Amino acid sequence: MPKFFPLLIFPKPKSITPQKGRSVPPKNIHFPDHKKQVERLTPQFKEIEKAFSIYKANITDTVTGLEPEMVLVIEIAGSVEKFYQAVEKIGLEWIGEWNIEEIEPDEDFYELNIDKNKTQKKLPRRLFISLFNQRGFQELLSLWKKWEKKQPLPTGKTKWRDVFKQTRQIRRWGIEETLIETGMVDRWRDLIGPIQSDQSITFQIELFYRRNEEKRKQSEKAIINLLHAVGGKTLSSFIDIQDIAFHAVKAELPAKKIQDLLVTLNAKRKAENNLNVQLFKFPGIMYFRPTGQSITISKSDMTGEKLAFPIGEPKYPPVAAILDGAPNLKHKALNNRIQLDDPDNLSAEYQPGERRHGTAMASLVIHGELSDKDSKPLSSTVYHLPVMQPDPKARGFDKYIEYFPDDVFFEDRIEKAVHRIFKGDGSVPAQAPTVKIINFSICDPDRPFIHTLSPFARLLDYLSFKYRVLFCVSIGNCQDTINLNMSLNDFMELEDEKKIFESLKRIKDQLSRRRLLSPAESLNSLTIGSLHTDKSGDYNPGNRIDLLPNNKFFSPVSRFGYGFRRSIKPEILFPGGRQLYKPNPGSKDYSVSEAIQQPGQKVAWDSKQAGTFSEVIYTRGTSNATALATRSGVQIYEMLSNLQKENNNSIPDNLMAVLIKTLLVHGA
Repeated sequence: MPKFFPLLIFPKPKSITPQKGRSVPPKNIHFPDHKKQVERLTPQFKEIEKAFSIYKANITDTVTGLEPEMVLVIEIAGSVEKFYQAVEKIGLEWIGEWNIEEIEPDEDFYELNIDKNKTQKKLPRRLFISLFNQRGFQELLSLWKKWEKKQPLPTGKTKWRDVFKQTRQIRRWGIEETLIETGMVDRWRDLIGPIQSDQSITFQIELFYRRNEEKRKQSEKAIINLLHAVGGKTLSSFIDIQDIAFHAVKAELPAKKIQDLLVTLNAKRKAENNLNVQLFKFPGIMYFRPTGQSITISKSDMTGEKLAFPIGEPKYPPVAAILDGAPNLKHKALNNRIQLDDPDNLSAEYQPGERRHGTAMASLVIHGELSDKDSKPLSSTVYHLPVMQPDPKARGFDKYIEYFPDDVFFEDRIEKAVHRIFKGDGSVPAQAPTVKIINFSICDPDRPFIHTLSPFARLLDYLSFKYRVLFCVSIGNCQDTINLNMSLNDFMELEDEKKIFESLKRIKDQLSRRRLLSPAESLNSLTIGSLHTDKSGDYNPGNRIDLLPNNKFFSPVSRFGYGFRRSIKPEILFPGGRQLYKPNPGSKDYSVSEAIQQPGQKVAWDSKQAGTFSEVIYTRGTSNATALATRSGVQIYEMLSNLQKENNNSIPDNLMAVLIKTLLVHGA
């Protein structure tokens, strides 16, 4: 019987040139009048000038030969197009422009309706980030004084007229951004308690990326000197990836210095001038971040059932690659179906029963859900390169954690891994050049998306374009408890529709804590969320409850929200298993159940029992959904390959990944 495929008609490509126009302030936004704006901004300029003078005096005592510079933040309502040109013309170094969350209207800034009346709509706002030295700041002050006196601005610098009119705030980049918004202050407060003052605390320093290489080297020397001045040190070499403008280093400081910082911040939240550690005030630092990002956590005593697997070997080279933890190649679900490439020998770091996440992801990509009787293994090999490793410290607490160590940049590991796939490594040739999809069921729990793309996301965007490959990326799980504001008995008495209503209402209250996790904000990748469904059939709930019964909504652990420039994330959802919750005794909170029994998706599991290579358990989450999306992408590739053979057509190889992405989304 002949196969019938859905008709796909591809239109002829054509280029559309965008219309050119003159940039003008938005006419539907009310801004303060000139007098009011002068009153608002004059104190802010004076504050910057004062802070710059103090910084110049202090930094020259600590770091010799470094030109004093500071980072300027200009927050405006609305937008000003091509403002970077005006910035460069007065000697400021352009760093970036960010769209950030909309703001509530106030007496000065608000939107007008068609009748020119005030509305209550939120206003778009944008941050302009630039770096200035003494000369650049004096030029900026000169322009401000001309605008203040209503004098015409020089030719080529008139864009500043709109900026001054629309500015809500002008300030320096400070500890609010480097330490507080990133969550480092809260993290250190939690950490300081169990840590002795003579111990060290590790962290990552992310620098503003300077276009001039010599400037970057100067920043590196300054960081090293500032660390040494307070008994700290670097833990790694500086990483400098020009293609994604990423410049960072891993470091450590004595816990006592962190304690001093917290004491100062407790006394006065914005207390840069009172800090006695110049490192925390160095303007070249964009963020302080945690190190040793842990990715996967599961109990160490999990054991499951045994299962028989299809015998056979794949016929074709790999279409899918998995970057994850090491898999158990001896497991019968993976036997002869994985092309393992482990250049760093990370597999040797694992003990029996610890190759879990990598084994489970490989199982889902190769077989799909093992409960699905109609599912067949892929006809192509799967390339698997370990990028994570087990945390030996967690074993002492009877936990299993896969992570990136403190002295390792995961951006570095991922870039090298993908380059090895397509180009090789030194004398080693390309390991899997036929790959079109890379499964990335990993995210950074310490980096929720806030304003701008993380280095991790920028790296995936760059690699996907460079190698014409599709990354399927997990959006991340939210493991927070859910407060239903009712007892278990009251909840169980509700009809299913009412249970769903109450649960969704409580999940909505958690939206700020459900932001997508890096690198899920990647633009070129396909971000995958989890559906609350699986093939496991009926089950015994025990003491567990289903917050979203008899429905195929998103999973209650799946994250979602706006990505870069308010893009919708995730783009698609795949089955991720029905996630049940268990009531917390004495409260109205419900916690995620980690039970390995139904419901959920049956996957291969690495057993601690010697000689056991057929164990399976039930798991759930956005990692699973991502693996199934990767599997579907491989099946789409096989369908396209068959169509090409049958119709003597040829799809350019460098377009195959984007076509797979298109059809994955089209199928949704």
